[in-house]
Amino acid sequence: MLKTIKNISKIKIAIMVIILIGLFSGFYIFATNIKSTVTKTSEISSNEDILNSVEIARSLDEIERGLMYRSELCDKCGMLFVFPVSRQQSFWMKNTKISLDIIFVDENGIILNIAKNTTPFSTNSILSDGPAKYVLEVNAGFSEKNNLKKGNKIDVDRYLKANKPFAWVDSNIN
Repeated sequence: MLKTIKNISKIKIAIMVIILIGLFSGFYIFATNIKSTVTKTSEISSNEDILNSVEIARSLDEIERGLMYRSELCDKCGMLFVFPVSRQQSFWMKNTKISLDIIFVDENGIILNIAKNTTPFSTNSILSDGPAKYVLEVNAGFSEKNNLKKGNKIDVDRYLKANKPFAWVDSNIN
């Protein structure tokens, strides 16, 4: 009789383990499907493939050199300048052979202003319209072609953390 009780207890434990494994498996499959759905939705609603190769300038030397001396920049390429603090940023086109759109972005990813079709080799200062944490340089005409404007949000963190293509959301704070 004692042997029968032990066998029944082992069967109950085995059934409980199987049920728990089933529950955890079901939860894992459910969570994976939710994650997949969210990823697919955000990819559909973003413009992530518009700019897919962005160099990051973080050091003082990289920031000072920027895109100087380059003869060309591919259509989907750019350079992102990441500053340690948000402040009014000042750029120029000295030794820059190609015309650029310079996009000034605050710490929340909101476009402050865009200097469109800048003049190559110019030493005139190009200023942000407020404290900028990021500056994105792209080919001249890029912002017009892609309907970028003041108030749009650029998902800078997505790119910096996951090294994913740049994305922005068509939103306007004005």
